Amino acid sequence: MGRARSLFFLNSASAATAPTDILSSTQKVQDLFCTALVWMFWGLLVLSVAMFLVGGYMYATASGDPEKVGRANKTLLYAAIAVVVALVARGIPLLIGTFFGVDANSLTACGA
Repeated sequence: MGRARSLFFLNSASAATAPTDILSSTQKVQDLFCTALVWMFWGLLVLSVAMFLVGGYMYATASGDPEKVGRANKTLLYAAIAVVVALVARGIPLLIGTFFGVDANSLTACGA
């Protein structure tokens, strides 16, 4: 019993401590937002590809039914809009930076 307990429970001497410098500088906050934006961008693209596949399947199995074809067309249209929104959102920082004269290299630090 003692061995099993030591495998599943940490001793107080080996307990982990919580980090104290998570967002201690503006660079860390910027890195956090950059990481979140990159994940959201790629997530939106993956979801839009999935919606293209669903819309294509709906269109292929519609069998000429106007209601099913209409739903498939709407799904494909929304997937295309999602791709456009993702690409435009990815380019907005560069556009705003160019407008205000910010160096483009500092704006691509998020992986743009």
